[in-house]
Amino acid sequence: MKERILTFEVGRRPDVEVRIASGSVHVAEGSEGTVHVSISATNPDKLLVEQFRDHIQIGEEGRLRGSYRIRLEVPAGTDVSTAVASGNVDVRGPVGDFSARSASGDVDLTYAGGRTEIKVASGDVTVRQVDGDTRVVSASGDVKIKDASGDCSVVTASGDIDVGTVSGGLNVKTASGGVLVKRFDGDALIAKSVSGRLDLRITPGRRVDLDIRTLSGKVDLPSPSDSPTPADGPEVQLRAKSVSGNIIIRRAE
Repeated sequence: MKERILTFEVGRRPDVEVRIASGSVHVAEGSEGTVHVSISATNPDKLLVEQFRDHIQIGEEGRLRGSYRIRLEVPAGTDVSTAVASGNVDVRGPVGDFSARSASGDVDLTYAGGRTEIKVASGDVTVRQVDGDTRVVSASGDVKIKDASGDCSVVTASGDIDVGTVSGGLNVKTASGGVLVKRFDGDALIAKSVSGRLDLRITPGRRVDLDIRTLSGKVDLPSPSDSPTPADGPEVQLRAKSVSGNIIIRRAE
């Protein structure tokens, strides 16, 4: 395996786009004003790398078919977009806007300050912190989001959804997986599941406007005496729907 190393000078808000068939993409924080690209492959020179002002494009011409291991060192706040047919994407540096598409592979994002959009066919998605709006779609794989400040939408077909703290609106939908929301601090939560359990926990001190529907599942609500809510507390709209899964509503700890 050979390595190809390139360095580009960029302005205050660069963006990097990666498009490969298979391999892996790793993004780390680098120096301001510089994007460092490392490509490891049997023939790394076959991969096209171009710069258009502050935009850096890395990808194969025509049909995707090669396997590459790409490591990027980018300034904090760089917009990053990846498309990998088969392979993992690991983003450790603080990026701006982030998007990822993968047919088969995991996506792991540490921090994005802008909008985040992730779509995978088969693979797990882990997001530690996002400040902008977030949208995740997964056909088969678990989705875990630790902290989301903006509006958040998560859709899975057969994976579990695990959400930590959400400050904006939240819309989660799964066919056969379970949903766990550990602390919802927004104003509108919509959760739907066909056969998985919905476990939704609301920040204490909130008045909850409930709309719960289930065909054969059980509903478990907190006792009013367990956590009294002030009459003038902020209101949250909660809509939960399940066909055969249980629905559990709790006050977050």
